[in-house]
Amino acid sequence: MTEHANYLQKLLKNLKKVRENKKISQDFLEKKMILGPGWIRRFEEGETIPSIDMLLAILHELGSS
Repeated sequence: MTEHANYLQKLLKNLKKVRENKKISQDFLEKKMILGPGWIRRFEEGETIPSIDMLLAILHELGSS
């Protein structure tokens, strides 16, 4: 795994931790952001890489930076 891919995996796992610490479900976040089912899971697992804009929007919804 490249250094960039490793960093990205850590970033996406931290996104999951932030969401869980705020006690926000994936389903709730998807509905709030008008995303289809499974998008947040795919982002958090690194299956799909969110754009910078999407990542910032998720962080905004979570009240985090």
